Amino acid sequence: MDSSHSLDDIIRLTAQTDSFKEVVDRLQKGREQILLHGLPSTLAAFLAAHIRSALDRPVLLVAADEDRAEQWRDDLQAIVGEAIVCYFPTWDVELYDRQSPDDEITGLRVEAASRLLRGEPTIIVAPAQALLLPLIPPHALELGSLDLKVGDEKDPDALCSHLVDGGFERVPAIDGIGQFSLRGGILDVYPFGVEHPYRIEFFGDEIESIRHFDVATQRSLSTCEDAWILPAREVLIGSPFYEDYLQRIEAHPTPEALAPLKDQLELGESLEGIEGWAAVLYGRDEGLFEYLNNPLLFLDEGEEISAGLDKALARPRKEYERRRGSRTGESRSGSAQRGDLLPPEELIRDDTWLAAHLAAHTRLEPAPLGQLAEAVRFDAAEPRIFAGELPLLRQEIDRLADERYAIHIRCETKGQTSRLEEIFADWPEIQFGLGSLHRGFTYPQAKLAVLNDHEIFSRQKRRYRYRRFRQATAIANYGALQRGDYVVHVDHGIGRYGGIRRLSIGGRDHDCLTVSYQSQDRLFIPVEQLDRLRKYSSSEGEAPLLSKLGGTAWEKLKERTREEIFKMASELVGLYAERKARPGFKFSEDGPMHRELEAAFPFQETPDQLRTMAEVKSDMEAPNPMDRLVCGDVGYGKTEVAVRAAFKAVCDHKQAAVLVPTTILAEQHYQTFSERMGHTPARVEVMSRFRNASEQKQILEDCKNGKVDVLIGTHRILSKDIRFSDLGLLVVDEEQRFGVKHKERLKQFKRLVDVLTLTATPIPRTLHMSMMGARDMSVINTPPQDRLPIHTEILAFDETRIAEAIHREVERGGQVYFVHNRVQSIHRLKQYLEDLLPQVRFAVAHGQMAPRQLEKIMLDFLERKYDCLVCTMIIESGIDIPSVNTILVNRADTLGLSQLYQIRGRVGRSNERAYAYLLVPKGKKLTKKSRMRLRAIEEFADLGSGFNIAMRDLEIRGAGNLVGAQQHGFIAAVGFDLYCRLLDEAMRELKGETVLDAPEPDIKIAVSAYIPDDYVPDPDQKMEFYQRLADAGRIVDLLEIREEMEDRFGRLPPPTRSLMHIMEIKVMARQLGVESVQLDKSRFRLAFPPDRQVSPVDIQRMVEKCSTQLDFDLGEKLHIEVQVQGRDELERLEKARDTLEELL
Repeated sequence: MDSSHSLDDIIRLTAQTDSFKEVVDRLQKGREQILLHGLPSTLAAFLAAHIRSALDRPVLLVAADEDRAEQWRDDLQAIVGEAIVCYFPTWDVELYDRQSPDDEITGLRVEAASRLLRGEPTIIVAPAQALLLPLIPPHALELGSLDLKVGDEKDPDALCSHLVDGGFERVPAIDGIGQFSLRGGILDVYPFGVEHPYRIEFFGDEIESIRHFDVATQRSLSTCEDAWILPAREVLIGSPFYEDYLQRIEAHPTPEALAPLKDQLELGESLEGIEGWAAVLYGRDEGLFEYLNNPLLFLDEGEEISAGLDKALARPRKEYERRRGSRTGESRSGSAQRGDLLPPEELIRDDTWLAAHLAAHTRLEPAPLGQLAEAVRFDAAEPRIFAGELPLLRQEIDRLADERYAIHIRCETKGQTSRLEEIFADWPEIQFGLGSLHRGFTYPQAKLAVLNDHEIFSRQKRRYRYRRFRQATAIANYGALQRGDYVVHVDHGIGRYGGIRRLSIGGRDHDCLTVSYQSQDRLFIPVEQLDRLRKYSSSEGEAPLLSKLGGTAWEKLKERTREEIFKMASELVGLYAERKARPGFKFSEDGPMHRELEAAFPFQETPDQLRTMAEVKSDMEAPNPMDRLVCGDVGYGKTEVAVRAAFKAVCDHKQAAVLVPTTILAEQHYQTFSERMGHTPARVEVMSRFRNASEQKQILEDCKNGKVDVLIGTHRILSKDIRFSDLGLLVVDEEQRFGVKHKERLKQFKRLVDVLTLTATPIPRTLHMSMMGARDMSVINTPPQDRLPIHTEILAFDETRIAEAIHREVERGGQVYFVHNRVQSIHRLKQYLEDLLPQVRFAVAHGQMAPRQLEKIMLDFLERKYDCLVCTMIIESGIDIPSVNTILVNRADTLGLSQLYQIRGRVGRSNERAYAYLLVPKGKKLTKKSRMRLRAIEEFADLGSGFNIAMRDLEIRGAGNLVGAQQHGFIAAVGFDLYCRLLDEAMRELKGETVLDAPEPDIKIAVSAYIPDDYVPDPDQKMEFYQRLADAGRIVDLLEIREEMEDRFGRLPPPTRSLMHIMEIKVMARQLGVESVQLDKSRFRLAFPPDRQVSPVDIQRMVEKCSTQLDFDLGEKLHIEVQVQGRDELERLEKARDTLEELL
């Protein structure tokens, strides 16, 4: 049994067969058309790769639809690597949507064209419909691209205007593709086609260095000699294009139809959706075929391509007719709009055009019936799907082994490989490899059989929409202060932040934060003391009372909070210790059945998921009862953790119960558990209102007799009449949604069995760390791989746009949520929508309905009996319906950020592009807060962009659930950060750690110290650096920040170097236990606290360590004085810093 990760053996065996050689031979003899027979799609990918390397010509694979194209792309990338294979996708927007395709799609299209233009070895995979769409022509691509090399002379400002013309957006710091940033002599740019953005450093106009850097950390990774920068948009706007566009618009037979386009170009405000006009702007061209030089075409089944094209062309035609119809209706009613609709044939190509182009090139295609005589015959076949039936698979493997076949099994993950190696340990010789293909094949000519793990366990092979989809980057710092924010100063209490002021004190400049308190009192806080200040956060919308400067009320409040927290923490710690001491059932380690269940998981586990599963396993295998909390957003894979835990219990002949808050969730979990445990002897049942009385009675009976292994249900499971024969595990989903009575009953369960609690309310990391030793917690933070960001737009309530959004989703076979949070008018709204879209099936759901009626509607919607659900906020909680990919939220201005975030999270659960429309009333002025909230949610479209602001609110809610409701008042009183800090202290004290409340050294150093505006121009970034400098507890942290600043912004200017030295002096003074530090001209003075005992030996040691003379004053407290010499204040400051370092 061998395990190899490359496909080399398969490539070698297939290349040596007669059929492969015959195809190459016919191509070399110049045959225009080669027919193929008996060639499964994955083997076709091996043939395409073989032809490209044998003949060194570009190969274009034309697939009938996106699914087939993505399968070929994945297989080819596994065979020859990602460097050679380009995917040329179709747009993810409809022709008349007036929206631009996603950046990722534009990037892939431009990249494919660029590779062909530069003559690089390439295999292009495209769905046929992608070839009909306009593409940036070669002359435009050449003019729009930049080729920069180290040593080139380039004017940075000219480069910036070139980038703007090419569709790049200028930002303070890059966080995504299609952006650039210029700071002094450093240009950052993130073009298509590279994994990491470029950082180009200039000396004057000369390019001094080019580096790649990491978007998340903004730190440089590696150097390179040149940078190839492709345009970020297919329609370029600078000269000479702009003039050409206007001429073409004027010359068009119906220029009035292009008036909106002309306005869009001349006003230049937004170029959203301009790609739809590319055929008009650039003139008709040959699309991708313009780039192909003597290509080989590899075609899918001819009839399937025709069917795919018919479907693709029917959509814009139908939409065009629909819009024309509604326009004529409008013009009759007197509100005629300009006819800005061109028919589809003027904007995209059609099937006749494509057929002619395909016929004009050398092509390989499946042989139609009746033409098999001329075809090259492969006689290969796809294997059967074994659906977990291992005895059947064994028969097949034995047969193949008898016939001397080489047998390969490809697995998607390393874990899967090792599981299967264990399962098949005593089978005939099998080679295992990492990286599965879409389908396997048996190929008699090569005596070769290839199988994939997903064919053995009948799962879907995981497919990625766009492979290079960038990982969402977390917003660096949600604590970044904005003017007007409430802040908490550890010593002075709650105030309001008013911005940074540069104060000149004694002729020296210093940046200070202004904070106003009660009675208009103001406090100026030097930036180096920023660590004493934190943003005040409590639940959304709660405004705190400002503290009074100089009063005692704040200290008293802090003390009272500290006592309450200590009381609560000791209770938690006590309970935890008591549970750890109680004996429980020790589950045995995983056996082969458990490994088979894991092997059949259809997805790639995320690292967080794997860590959580390992933690749950070790808890269950421990001799005391488990009580673990698993936090993770909906759809991040908590259910799979529960499935594996439940099955582990079942393998040890114990029963598992799963408790959920709603009947619908019970049904969903029942489907998931039944599906996952379908191949095992485990019996899964659900207790819910959808079971009739006799069924329920039977389940109760079987449960008591131990015939039911996993029972899922709502709080009905907690009733006294439900008896388990031997319960070993209880899984609780969203515990905070159960009432007090049910929670009490849960407490009784927790004493007896292992308990696993799942929650989608995030728990803050700070709190998570403090709670170690009071609660076992696992956090799943990584989103699943192939989620796309949600396209989010704010719209004034407009029936045309609403109709379009609903219509588009229903047309593509999906479903829609329309959230309207007022029960009084919800039926009127449904009637209005039915009049607007009579062909769409609407239903209403809200929390005031009878529970059964609500459940029936939700279930019908789940079973797709309705297209659009008009509902209140009830969808906010964990219902997972992947077919819903459009959501409209009415009166979005009235909802809180966390609500908006959670509601938006109901869509985008599959790998389809999802849309969220936040509707606000037409013509109504929004409050500033509403505007900011909506803007924030529109900007954070990325997944797990950890949308920190809302997360903040949710985390506070999560914290409340974790520490108990009565603590909520204290969180509001002192703010969340200080609360966490106090809790952390209490926990450390309870664990017996010493909590040193060392006084902060008082630093009085008269030098100019700040970050100049021309060094870090963006105020938010500057504030973030100030905060990080103030929070740095060690010299290495400061050095890291310094390195990062020099990497991102160039050499530190003198005032910033001074600031760095002051922060270093502060850290070292803290380590030495110094009370105050003073530097005035050349006099450097340190004062120690009165209780610091100093022996002659200590003094002797200090004198020996120090290279300059120390003067000691041993009055009531120890003072040390040093004369520091230097040409200027910066040099004297450096000497003072060195002196402190020597004393350490």
